[in-house]
Amino acid sequence: MDFSNLKFDPQASLLAWFEVLRVSLSEPRGLFWWPTLMLAAFGAALVLRSRNIRTDIKPYLRELPVDLLAFLGYTLTIVLMSPFLFWATVGGTMLVFLAFGVPAPSAVPHEFWQVALVAALAFVIGDFCLYWSHRLFHAFRPLWALHSLHHRPRVLTPLTAFRFWPPEAACHFLAFNFGEGLAYGIAYELFGINVTPLKYLGINVFLLAWYLAFSHLRHSAIPLHFPTWLSRVLISPRMHQVHHSADPAHHHRNFGTALSVWDGIFGTRIINRSFSPVSKLYFHISAFVATRSSPTFFP
Repeated sequence: MDFSNLKFDPQASLLAWFEVLRVSLSEPRGLFWWPTLMLAAFGAALVLRSRNIRTDIKPYLRELPVDLLAFLGYTLTIVLMSPFLFWATVGGTMLVFLAFGVPAPSAVPHEFWQVALVAALAFVIGDFCLYWSHRLFHAFRPLWALHSLHHRPRVLTPLTAFRFWPPEAACHFLAFNFGEGLAYGIAYELFGINVTPLKYLGINVFLLAWYLAFSHLRHSAIPLHFPTWLSRVLISPRMHQVHHSADPAHHHRNFGTALSVWDGIFGTRIINRSFSPVSKLYFHISAFVATRSSPTFFP
């Protein structure tokens, strides 16, 4: 494979970065697509209606400059990593082909359940890879030195979700795309190489559903929790807030991005019955405390 013609074009990259920022609110692929913000506001209103939560705005203003810079770095990383993300997806697919051979195209149109299953596989396996990439950054000191930026703020906002150093963000992007590639390889083996995932507005329907399911409240002071049965499957905003808790009992828990199944399997899950859903959590983990209490990579 010849990579000699690959060149970095600063002007094209800058234009692509501006495009990522432009569509942030207006399109489903944007990081703050307006329907997701509206649903988050609706969920926040439901919680605030029944609870007296008072917030001092000063800590949020103190974190805002770092959050904004990190967000810009995150979006730029998406652009700069795009060729590598493509090859990460291809690499995952090729790994399956090496194991089981290259499948032929299907001679008949695919049914709805088949394309839906492809989308579900991509979502689930991608999320599984994110669980382990996240856990990896908690388990080793050099990686924690990067990840601690995400845990440093004493208040959480939707911008905190993008508060990563670019090398870490790149690792998480690669992990998810590699997982998607594995899923596509499995799907191709099952249904033929011409099968495609079910999408709506150009987005995997399961990924879109997760975006709409109050995802912006995960990094917030809004203690929205799911019923216990649902928390065994999905990470609620409250469960992720516990992941950021300053309480040592909550350190290195709830690593999942969308699914809590992986935390349940590997013994890192805390669900609603394990802590009071109305208690106030204090965020911020010092690098010293978190590093000293870091678990090993494997359970």
